[in-house]
Formats: sequence, structure tokens, C-alpha cells
Amino acid sequence: MKNKQLADSLVLIIYCVVVFVVSLFVISKIMNQGNVDMTTKMSDASFPTLSFICDDKEYNLLHGYSNTMDVTHMRDSITTVGTDRKLKFKIKDYDSTISGISFELRGSNGERLIEESEVHDYVRESDGVSGTISIKDLILEHTEYSLCVNVETTRGQVIHYYTKLIEADDYNLSEKLDFAYMFSDATFDKESAAEEITTYVESDATGDNTTFNHVDIHSSLDQITWGDLDVKKETEPIATVSQIDQSTTIINLTYFVSTSTPSKENYRVTEMFRLRLGDERMYLLDYQRTMSQVFKAKTSNIVNNKIELGINSQDVNMMESSDGKKIAFVNEGRLFSYNVAENKLAYVFGFFEDVKDDRATYNLSDIKIFNIDEKGNIYFMVYGYMNRGNHEGEMGCLVSYYDSGKNSVEELTFIPSKESYDIIKDDVKDLSYIDSNEVLYILIGSSIYEIKLEDNQLTEIAQFQDEKSYVVSSKSNMAAWVNNGYSKSVSMNWIDNENGEVVSIAAPDGDYIRPVGFFDNDLIYGLCHKKDIAYDISGREIFPMYQLNIVDNELNVIKSYDPGDTFVTDFTSEGNYMINLTRMKKDVSGNICDKAVPDQLIDNISASAMKNEVTVVAIDKYEKVVEIAFNKEVDNNKTQILSPRQVLFEGDREINIERTSLKGMYYVYVKGAFQDSYDNLADAASYAYNNGGAVYGDDGRLLYQKTTLLQKNQIMAITGNSINDGENETMQTAVCINTILEYEGITGDVRGLMSRGTGAIQTLAQKMEDATVLDFSGCQLDIMLYYVEKDIPVLALMKDGSAYLIIGYNEFNVVLMDPVTGTVYKKGMNDSKTLFEANGNRFVTYIRDEE
Repeated sequence: MKNKQLADSLVLIIYCVVVFVVSLFVISKIMNQGNVDMTTKMSDASFPTLSFICDDKEYNLLHGYSNTMDVTHMRDSITTVGTDRKLKFKIKDYDSTISGISFELRGSNGERLIEESEVHDYVRESDGVSGTISIKDLILEHTEYSLCVNVETTRGQVIHYYTKLIEADDYNLSEKLDFAYMFSDATFDKESAAEEITTYVESDATGDNTTFNHVDIHSSLDQITWGDLDVKKETEPIATVSQIDQSTTIINLTYFVSTSTPSKENYRVTEMFRLRLGDERMYLLDYQRTMSQVFKAKTSNIVNNKIELGINSQDVNMMESSDGKKIAFVNEGRLFSYNVAENKLAYVFGFFEDVKDDRATYNLSDIKIFNIDEKGNIYFMVYGYMNRGNHEGEMGCLVSYYDSGKNSVEELTFIPSKESYDIIKDDVKDLSYIDSNEVLYILIGSSIYEIKLEDNQLTEIAQFQDEKSYVVSSKSNMAAWVNNGYSKSVSMNWIDNENGEVVSIAAPDGDYIRPVGFFDNDLIYGLCHKKDIAYDISGREIFPMYQLNIVDNELNVIKSYDPGDTFVTDFTSEGNYMINLTRMKKDVSGNICDKAVPDQLIDNISASAMKNEVTVVAIDKYEKVVEIAFNKEVDNNKTQILSPRQVLFEGDREINIERTSLKGMYYVYVKGAFQDSYDNLADAASYAYNNGGAVYGDDGRLLYQKTTLLQKNQIMAITGNSINDGENETMQTAVCINTILEYEGITGDVRGLMSRGTGAIQTLAQKMEDATVLDFSGCQLDIMLYYVEKDIPVLALMKDGSAYLIIGYNEFNVVLMDPVTGTVYKKGMNDSKTLFEANGNRFVTYIRDEE
């Protein structure tokens, strides 16, 4: 009886469970009728890649753009062509089918079309096509051009590929590529390295042998050959030529390697070679290698209350929530988040997982984390080239939102751009910010825009004339600007990006005002008496500030800086808590022209420490590795790995903004890589000179490059001119300018202009309509010899109004034209430097416009 009752009870229980499960299923189906999964995975890369061939060696792997680009500052690669003007190429088409190829050849800045032709000389291969571009029109040797190859597919796409082009048979690129590949291969074999590359390595005490993240020519041979690491190549090196001229060539090799213990890890490796080919051998002028571990979202990377980032830079792009329990960080252009409290690790956004896909791993973008809240939700922006997805092949800014609760990523807006990655990055680092009301503030060119992400409503809230007209706080949450140029404004605007409120600050009567900077959320601005505005001998404006004020967000003056009997004429920020002040004083005649001792403004409030910190530890053969240490203990064995999906949406979330560039900007590249932009040519040239770089103007033309000069040169066509009897010192400058004009075949009344007070720069600019006048005031003499070598004279201005014309040099002397005597003579190099330095190194020259 008891057994029967027990059996009946079991049947009843099973029946109830079945009914419950079926009920849940039916209810779930009813509740979800009409609902579909509104998320998806990012689509794979689909564009072909294009590379060029130099003696059977592939180099300059180009990635396609879906739209035409502004090539002015696109300096990712430079390709050489011989005197036969035939350029071999290879296109890997992947899943596309190529239906047509054409090309456009333009001047370096893209404005002047030189040739536009179809390409018919190509053959189909198993993985794409290979062929030859034949340039018919005559191009000048050793002159830079812009080449765009257009590839049409059977899907109706026209994809654009860009590179700089130069005719240079004598640059010996093939031998230099061979050397770079040989050196790189030898590092994987210690015996080969000892035989083949020892003579090129300059190991000394300056080399850092404690980390594989950065190795250079001064590291030990053992360090260069990977120490005790068991490294294996996962991909073949891709060579990119980023700079080439008569003296030096810069080649970058990029590839991936792996280590297998304790588990397999992949690393991106980039090698930089700076080479010069001599009469008998190759010279390795510089070598640098970086190695960065590709972080994987896996349980084994959460160890002992730390995220192990491995061999990497300790400068980690990271942000945490206010309570320190949520972390967002970027590795190799991919965004991850970690929930310390719940032990959840998410791969939020990235273009690649497989390191063997050249298109997905292309590294021409970065991520800015705007904020992460206490729920782990993240606002972030991907800026640069879009490797795959909805915007594949576009350049721009993609703003997205990660919802940690739904484990999804939603695109909020996309701002396409025709500019290069370097220009976009330069804008974004200055100002991009999202407030608590989902409003994006972003600097694009010469304007600040407000975008309400809820409905993508766009408003331009500020526009300025030059870089000196605005300043931005280190957190991008505040900005201040003047509308009428930095030296002619009687009021200034200040916006708090957290609430969008704009306030105006008026200068006292008779004064001008300009922003100087921020200390945290406190604004610094300067005041200048209108009557004190002055001009130096070259015609450059001097804005002498007699007072600096530091005010809080309610405009209360916290502190005032009084420079005493001097004036603040310029400033530079050093980090977030120091501003260096350039000061000048009046001479005996009452003119503000003499240098004074510089000074500093220092904010004594230090940055608040993060609750989770980046640490560096040494681990046997891996040497220094980077970790993110948590502020609490976590259970390493229970880490949950998340892979968010993208939210599908209807309609278009794209905002088109026409970028207006700031004028008078100068862009510095070092070893082929963009460094920074400057509004002062002398500062840009000095940085390039000290770091072996190059300076390009806002029109993309090369204005200066640190290079090996000829041992001597002299402009023999200039024989000398002199002032007339009774003329004053000002006419010395007029004579020098007139000599320049005669040399260039230009006539005009220079004396009349200058006697009416027109400065040297303005006079040259008025008379030389087919040239750009350049103010190098503040540069050292060595920089100016770059122009003299190119047979372009340099005007040197003295404080007393006198002048010289620099027309030649040799190892020990500078050749000058003296406008007082009309003679050409040599002056010792050191004596010349002393003379010019004592007079402020005021140099003016020019560059001829492209024909």
C-alpha cells in the first residue's frame, strides 16, 4: 500500500513539473510574439587590399576608402617609381571580384590634377590581380606627388587607395628593403644575428634591456634577439616606406608573433629602420622595435586580483567608475570592461580577433573612453579608419554606448571625415566630451560643435580664427575662446561642457583679453592694454599681457599674476599643472622688445589617484609586464566572459560636418609618424631639428626637414646690393628684400612700402605672389641652412633695424650679403650664430608655390 502511494506521489510530481515547464514555454512564446533579436555581430571586412612591388618584394600595403579623401596630410606611405614611370602593383581581392582599375596623379596636396587614366595592364590570379600602372605625363624627379588608385568591383563599389609618390631611381629602395627583411629575420636566430647584424648594433649603457615592449639600436644583441623568449612568427612582415629622400629612408615592418608558455599569446611587433646606403655598405642610423601583447578576454588573464596585460606599454588608456568597481581599458585599439564586484570581463568593441587578417588588424584608429558609470555602462568613441562593419572604409568618429545590463553596443552617431587620421586625432585630443545629458562636445577644425545624441541635433557653438584663440581643460569638460582673433578681442566666452552654459568675460575698458589655460576647472586668462600692442622688426605682432587672472566657474578671481616691469608675451602648457611663461620688457626707448627672465604658473593640487592602478612587475624571461591591480579580491576561477552584440537600428545616424581648418598650422612628423601640430613655425622646426623630423604646412607642403646637408653651397647669382647714401637702417631690409626679388625675377617698389611702415614679412608677401613667405623667427641658424642649400636666400633681421642676407655656407663659415657695403663676404659659423642669437634669431625666407 505504501509503495502504491509513493508511486502515485511520484507520478503526480512528474506531472506537475511537466505542466509547469510546458506552461513556461507557452507563456514565453506568447510574451515574445512579434519580438525579434535586435542585435547582430559586426560584419567582416570585405574590401580588397593593394600593395606595390619592388623587385618582387611587396611593400606599402594600402587599405581602401569608400569615399574620396583630402590627401593634404595623408602621409601613411610613400611609393617610389623609376624613370620609366612604371609602377607594379598587386591587389588581393578576398571575396570581391574586380571589374576595373584607374588612377589619378595629383600634386602633393591634391589640388593640381596631373594625369587621370584607366589601367588595362593587369592579369587575374588565384587571389586577385597584378599589373602595372604606366604614368604617361612627365613628372619631376625627387618631387612628391599624390597617387590615388581606384578599384571597381562587380558589386558596384569604387574603392580608393592612397599613397604619396616620388620618382627616385637613385634612392635604392630595393637594397634597403632587403636589409630590413634580413635584419628582422636574423633577430629570430641568435647565430645568424651574431654573423649578420652585430656590426649594425650600437649597444651601450643607454639601451634598456629590462623590457621587450621597446628595444632600440642601443639595446644588447641578446635583447634584440628576443632574450630567452621562445617567439614564433604568426604573420609575415608588411613593409611600409614612410619617408625617403637622397640621404635617408625610413622603413617600418609590422607583423605578429606568439609565445606558447604558459599559454599561447599573440603580440603586435613594429620595427623601424632608418637607413642610408653608402658607397660600400648600408648604414643603420636608427632601429626601434615595439612589442605589444594582444589581450584576450579569457579567465586565465585574471590572476591574483589583477588583469594581466603582459608585455605592453605602461601608459594604459584606462578609466574607472567613481566607486572603482568598474574598469574600462583599451588594448591594441580594442575596448574591454571589467566588473570587479561581479567578476565579469567583456570584449566591448574591436575590429579583430584573428591576428592573421591584414584588413581587421590594420592599426589606423584609436578609442577614447568618455566615461564609465557605476553600472558599468560606457560611452566611448572610435576615431580613425573603420576596418569593418557598417562604416567599412570610412574615416571618421564613431560614438557608441555599451549597455552592461543588456550586454550590447549601440551606435549613437557617426561623423565621417575626409581628413587623415592624424588630423582627426589632433582634433579629438584637444576637445571631445560627453556630458551627463548625452550631449557630445567635439572640436572639428576651427569650430566646437554640440551634438545631442538623443536626436543627433547639431549646433555650432564656437568658431575661432587660430589656435591661440581657444584653450581646453585637460578633461575636455571646459573650453574658453575669443571670436575676433587672440589679439583683438574685448570679450571672451567660457563654456562648462557639463551643463552647456556659456558665460562671457569682458575686458576692462582699453584692454584686450585672451584665454591662457586651465588649472583643473579654474580658467586662466590674460589682459593686454590696447596701446601696448606692438610689432617686431619682421612684422610679427606682440601681445604683451600685464596681468593674468585665475577665476573659478562663478568668475571669482582666485589669484592674479603680476609680471612686474615685464610682460607675458607667450606661454606653453607642460602637463596639466604647469604653464611656462615667456616674458619681455621695454628697452631704453620704451619699446617692448627685450627678452626677460621666463616664469611659471604652477597648480599645487595634484591629480586624484585611481582606486585600481596600473603596475609593472618583472617576470623571469618575459622581463617587465604590465598589470591592472584591483582594489579588492576577486575569485579568479569564476570569471564570466562576455561578448556584446551590436544593436540594430533603423534610419541614419550619420552627421556630416564640413571641416574648416585653422590657418597657419604646422605639422611635425618624426621617423615618419605624426607628432603634433604647432601654430608657430619656429617651434615646429626646432622640434623637428632636435628629433630628426620634418615640418609640413597646412597645405601639405614640406617646409623643413632635418637631413644631411651638402658640405657647402652658395647662391652665386646674388652678387650684392647696397643702400643709397643717407638712407637709414630700415632701408637695409628693403635692399635685402629687393635683392631677393631681383633673384626671383620680380620688380617693384620695396623702399616705398617699407618707408610707409610695412614690415618685412608683409612686404615680401605683397611682392611674391607665387611664393609663401615663412617667418622662422626664433630658430637657430642651422635650421635656416636647409633653405640656403636649396638656393633660397634667408633674410636675417637685427634689433636696430639693420639686416643681412644669408646666401651661402661651408663647414666653417656663413656667406652674407651686407646691404651697407653691398659686399658678399664670409663670417665664421660660431660668430654668425652669436650675432643672430643676440638679435633674437629673426629669420624670414620663402618657398616657391607649386607650378
